[in-house]
Amino acid sequence: MFLVLLIRVFYFLTMWYYHDSTNIIGPAIDRYKYIALSQDQQVLKFMRSCPGFTFSAEDVHNVLFGPNVPLTSTRRAMSNLTRDGLIVKTADQVIGQYGRPVCKWIAVMNPKQLKLF
Repeated sequence: MFLVLLIRVFYFLTMWYYHDSTNIIGPAIDRYKYIALSQDQQVLKFMRSCPGFTFSAEDVHNVLFGPNVPLTSTRRAMSNLTRDGLIVKTADQVIGQYGRPVCKWIAVMNPKQLKLF
């Protein structure tokens, strides 16, 4: 019974973090959801370790993941964290690797405080 409950909690926590656009089924989808959740956690941990600093998705990607992980995965992680109120998009922009402006984000150190405003 406990194992079933644990699996359901895991599924609930991970279902929002992987965006399946190719209709993957079976054990592979569970692995991809786990990897996506892990990436989100890594991004949040990194951003919270640098309070007060802003980062673009490219900044975070270059520090944490490198060329073996698609930049879009880092962008997805940051979108998920923004949706969950754990990081906030700022008005700051920098020129990204493709010569276009990209936005910067900052970690919310106390998510409860954000709800006051």
